Amino acid sequence: MVDEAQDFKPEWLMALRELLDAKNSRLGLFTDPIQNIQNQQDNSGAAFDGRPARILLRYNIRNTKQICSYASPYYCEAAKKAHLELRPLISPADFPNGKTPEIFKASDEKAASDRLSTLLHDLVVIEKIPLSRVTVLSSLSHRDILKEGKAGLRQGRALGPYNLGAQFEASTKTVQLETIRRFKGRENLVIIALEYGEIEEKLRYVTYSRALARLYVIRIGIAPLKK
Repeated sequence: MVDEAQDFKPEWLMALRELLDAKNSRLGLFTDPIQNIQNQQDNSGAAFDGRPARILLRYNIRNTKQICSYASPYYCEAAKKAHLELRPLISPADFPNGKTPEIFKASDEKAASDRLSTLLHDLVVIEKIPLSRVTVLSSLSHRDILKEGKAGLRQGRALGPYNLGAQFEASTKTVQLETIRRFKGRENLVIIALEYGEIEEKLRYVTYSRALARLYVIRIGIAPLKK
């Protein structure tokens, strides 16, 4: 069974097919065109026999109702651009409402850094949320957020008593900083999204749906990269 198969390249699927015993094996591919943030073509034909079945799932069982409601319009817009007719996502009746996502605008990375530093202080010091339950996601590339990268908000950057790192480190005050694309398929209690300029609806949907209970979005108007 292959999850997130929309991210697989044709040669990967063909290799999987060759590994299977034709008589005693089955291959199941599960794709989601709304989360095709790698912009791969549909390669399921390289490994699928017969016509694929389309299953529409409306219920969001990951996020609070508030986060689901906020992410749903981006989900619908992404579906429209993928030529799919999908209704808005809904939460089960017994799911918690949670807090309304908070959206901030920052003119540049300095303003974004100040806002991020304040958020981390409030979450960890005032609300006593462990750093391990907080992830910062950047819309930039992985190369840009590495220690040697071009972004100001990159791994290794100090924000007051906290550090941005590749992953949470229990013995330090490190909060994970990762890219949206590399974090897809994972989740955390709190997500702080750093959005540089305009980004695609499907990328926003993937970002927001990583947050189980808290979502904060810092929209940075000026890109940090210099030629």
